[in-house]
Amino acid sequence: MPSRPIHLLLVTGRADVGGGPRHVDLLVRNLPPDFRIWIACPDEPPHAAAWREHPRVDGVAWLPARRFSFAALIGVARLARRERIDVVYSHGPSGGLYARLLRLVVPRVRVVHAFHGIHIAQYRTFTRFAYVAVERILRWLTARFVHVSVGERDAAVAVGISTPTRAVVIYNGIETMDVPDPSAFPDLADPTRPVIAMLTRFVYAKNLDLALEIARLAKGSHPEWWFVWAGDGPERARIESAAREAALDNITFLGAIPRPADLLGRASVLLSTSRWEGLPYALLESGVLGVPVVATRVVGNSEVVEDGVNGYLFPVDSPSAGVEALSHVLSDPFGALRLAANARALIADRFSLDRSVDRTAQLLREVGGAT
Repeated sequence: MPSRPIHLLLVTGRADVGGGPRHVDLLVRNLPPDFRIWIACPDEPPHAAAWREHPRVDGVAWLPARRFSFAALIGVARLARRERIDVVYSHGPSGGLYARLLRLVVPRVRVVHAFHGIHIAQYRTFTRFAYVAVERILRWLTARFVHVSVGERDAAVAVGISTPTRAVVIYNGIETMDVPDPSAFPDLADPTRPVIAMLTRFVYAKNLDLALEIARLAKGSHPEWWFVWAGDGPERARIESAAREAALDNITFLGAIPRPADLLGRASVLLSTSRWEGLPYALLESGVLGVPVVATRVVGNSEVVEDGVNGYLFPVDSPSAGVEALSHVLSDPFGALRLAANARALIADRFSLDRSVDRTAQLLREVGGAT
């Protein structure tokens, strides 16, 4: 054990709903007591206020949302010097930028960075080139890289923004899920209309246009299917407008919901149409509750779903294959039960929260010089 607790600064460019902020929240609530924790993040719901009041958090430095600020960097540097921060653990692109530049200002800190998805595909050519160039420079200021899937690690190493010798794969861990409230969403309790749920953010990476096309095809071939989408984000208005224009009355938009378990409790299957993922929590949640998954065959998804074992994967460019995969699940109740049982077993074996937190704590101790 170190002579004093490890002083850890968690840096994230987001504190809204999503996998990165959720990962930070799990660390806040579950890291062992030999860590003292500070956070740098935007002041946005739902996590910022909870972190500010959390007994494990000794202080919060505020970052502007979705933009870089030298004034904010100076504020974080003051906190790092004052509190004698040992390790900075950054999450996502903007969090990683602050953390690595912080090392230039406060050389004593060591930086661990988690990408939470390699987002290169969403950028135009020049922006992609600039992002990779900046990340390759920041690589030299990074002690270790945490990747939430093997596919993410391989993609990052291939473009030179991570390195084989400093990369470690730590799968996201999932908590015990809430028990679904049987009184929630009573309108969805129609046995003649199987619910195809989505728990998503309305952003480019989640590929909601593919989901719209799947719903359009299904309206003709499977009019009883009911697509129910929960979530929010900058593309929500556009996607809802497109659904109205296409007269897709087989889709219900719920917006953000406080308890995903309640929707999963009504679902026959979970659909994911992502262009890429880090390691998606929605698929883990579905597995815990025994809801079969149909997902695109992309990085992240393919490490949670074993095709034909605990769900089905389909090509990201084939909405008809998505409809076919959904049909496999919904037309075979006994097969769906087998998928559900396999999903529960896989989650328990591979995505334990205790294992994820233990491996993260061990890595942070090593980087902080505690072992």
